[in-house]
Amino acid sequence: MSSVAATTGKDPALDPPDPADARRQRIPGPTLLRHIGSTLPGPALFILAVLTIVVLTQDMLAFSDLVMNRGLEAGSVAALAIDRAIPALAWMVPFATLLGCLVALGKLSSDTELFLIEASGISVLRLMVPFGLFALLMAGVGLWLSLDGAPGANRRLDARLARMAVEKPWATLMPGVVHRFGDYKLTAREIASSGDRLTDVQLYMPSLGETVFAETGALEPADDGRILLRLSRGRALLDPREEARVLHVDELVTWLPGSGSDLVRTDVEQMGGMSLGELKERGDREARVALHRRFTWPVAAVLFGLLSVPLFVRGARVSRSGGLMLGVVVMVVYQGLVQGANGLLWSGSVSPWVAAWLPNLVVAVAVLVLPLGLNDRPSFQPRPEPSKWRERLRWRRSDRALRARRRPLGRYVAQSFLGTLLLCLAGLLVCYLIVDVFQRLDRFVRYAPPAVDLIRFYAARLPLLASRVVPLAMLVATALTVSILGSRGELVGMRACGVPAWRGLMPILLVSALAVPTFFLLNDRVIPRTTALADRINDLIKDRPTGNVGANVWYREGDAFYEAERFDPEAGVASQLIYYELDASGLPLARTDASSALHVGEGLWRMEDRVRVGYEGGLDLDVVRDEPMARMGSELPQNVDTRHLSVGELRREIGVLERSGVDATRFRVDLWTKLATPLACLLLPALALFFSLGGPPHPSTSATLVFSATVAVTWILLTGLGASLGYGGTLPAPLAAFSPAFLFLVASLVMGRRLHIFR
Repeated sequence: MSSVAATTGKDPALDPPDPADARRQRIPGPTLLRHIGSTLPGPALFILAVLTIVVLTQDMLAFSDLVMNRGLEAGSVAALAIDRAIPALAWMVPFATLLGCLVALGKLSSDTELFLIEASGISVLRLMVPFGLFALLMAGVGLWLSLDGAPGANRRLDARLARMAVEKPWATLMPGVVHRFGDYKLTAREIASSGDRLTDVQLYMPSLGETVFAETGALEPADDGRILLRLSRGRALLDPREEARVLHVDELVTWLPGSGSDLVRTDVEQMGGMSLGELKERGDREARVALHRRFTWPVAAVLFGLLSVPLFVRGARVSRSGGLMLGVVVMVVYQGLVQGANGLLWSGSVSPWVAAWLPNLVVAVAVLVLPLGLNDRPSFQPRPEPSKWRERLRWRRSDRALRARRRPLGRYVAQSFLGTLLLCLAGLLVCYLIVDVFQRLDRFVRYAPPAVDLIRFYAARLPLLASRVVPLAMLVATALTVSILGSRGELVGMRACGVPAWRGLMPILLVSALAVPTFFLLNDRVIPRTTALADRINDLIKDRPTGNVGANVWYREGDAFYEAERFDPEAGVASQLIYYELDASGLPLARTDASSALHVGEGLWRMEDRVRVGYEGGLDLDVVRDEPMARMGSELPQNVDTRHLSVGELRREIGVLERSGVDATRFRVDLWTKLATPLACLLLPALALFFSLGGPPHPSTSATLVFSATVAVTWILLTGLGASLGYGGTLPAPLAAFSPAFLFLVASLVMGRRLHIFR
């Protein structure tokens, strides 16, 4: 017996080595490290780009409108978009690192490379070293973005916005929307495409303490940042409780403070452009949290990279899509920790540095705990024996499959596509939900709403978020389905059996075509109701600290204008109410003041301390006091939002506006856009399908996903460009709405013709 056998009790010639011992001893070599290093960047960078695009979707639409209709230079707006994208990149680096690592592990697992790695005697947990190094590289990029790139971009962004607020202060004015300039409030029924010409104007002047109505208005910028407003042919009915008076205005000129422009960001948003020294010098709670988070995000990227390997092993080595979903779950949990830490901070329970670092501390504990006991775990465990009821259910399903012999290939492709579509829809919806929560996080922390209100708000908002991701989910699902079928050799198998690949994949287009009317019904029937409900809940959340609902109502609807200090639409109660009756030019004919009002039904209100003054022309005013009952509609109105209106309601609104002599171009464009948008559910998957079938050789999965991302961005930009051209009157409303769909249809026909599909 050899000395080895004498000391260990084993004969190396007869007893094989323990694989667990070998896995614990061997480490990845340079070849394996290079292979893993080439696998990781692609998914991470692609996901980083997708997440950034998701965050900037609404901004890109707004930027195109600034160029087309507000007269801003395209170069300045492009620089504005770049400066807006850099902070978003810094924000998304940790999540892109996590999702990229999990997708790369899923690829290694589906290609049996993890099995080969363990068969060569290397534990999967050893991969924490290369994955940690990659995460460290991503953290370095994130640290540079947090300390230098994002602050510089934010400073440039604030400077550009301030300059635009001086040069084009009307760039964000929208018809029917109340805009605040300091203590002034301004709204107009119609705004020219250039933004500086107003029609049917209402202006609240704090120096006068009254609202002035005018037929027309014009805006002119000044070098000191103020805005010169000229009102022509105006009228104001002054408070009749003091003395009934009418104020006629041939021309009124007043200065509006530019600091109230919607282009200028809030003080909290501008902290993103401060340096570390400036944040330290400021020293308040928000500044200290912002200071710590300059470092927490890069550290989170390192922790997520280290966490990905044990998390993947604990998840029984899921596929690429499964790894993506696993990462999304971790993102949701992490965002919950961030929100909980912010809640503790605002309640005064913890200090700013604890609130900033608490989520990372939880992730660090998970990095230390999850690898325990996994070193000896085999890579591919045998599946447990199915129970009797599962075996019986499987037999019944197989029996039904054998009896249903019609079109088995079509059913298989449709089932594969639907399964992938559900995963993509869930993943993108969660990503949009996370972004939406992040954007509203400060508001939630400030108002501290009950959990029930938050659940009700997002339950009502979920259909709107789903409507934004459905076409994109169908696009990505098509690309992934075709790529998966190609990687399994099933596309080649179709051709070997005499079935052209495009014919075998036609069920994808059939499902996409069926999604078009479904998506239209979602937008037309569900979204208007749920969005209106979400807005009401949001108003309730914002006004909870003061106990008011719909506070400071100031709005025109039809031939009436309403002002109220406080309004509860559910109870039908208003306080400090002012109600104007307007003529066809938008000038007041009568004014009613009341200290409080109660809706008793059918548009009839019972008022306290009611005083009504009527203007019949000339100098005489008709004053009526102490009549408690008045009719003015069932409830006070809110700002018109076309998302709240169905196609039929939009048609009726357009008719009302046009009969009143108001330009309804914006509403007409929104109407045709509602009709054209569902076509994306068919055209985007068609382009991805035809691109994926190019070859042989067929495009790789990464190339298909990059093409899909390009298609999605192009669709968003063309849709925004078409709407901007329609709003400005350059294109008719139907052409502005359907031109992106027409261009994509032409591209699909050209690609289909190239594949000989239509011969």
